Amino acid sequence: MDTEGWIRPTEATQPFFDGAKLGVLRLQHCRTCDGSMYPIKTRCQHCGSTELDWQDSKGTGTVYAHAKLHRQYHPRHQGRLPLVIA
Repeated sequence: MDTEGWIRPTEATQPFFDGAKLGVLRLQHCRTCDGSMYPIKTRCQHCGSTELDWQDSKGTGTVYAHAKLHRQYHPRHQGRLPLVIA
């Protein structure tokens, strides 16, 4: 994390953050079983393959739960409230 509490991209997570800058949700993808996953892994959580790449999400999905954070529990939330978590 940097001094403001933001997560810094690593080499492994850079594709996710590059997509976020473009407004795209980018997920790790298994070329063997066509599964998608996040957070990132070194092996597919579905079949165990190491043949992984990144793909942009289709932009559709279902939100099963959400919350609105009103209280600052961590310094990185300062100036960002309320914050919706879904």
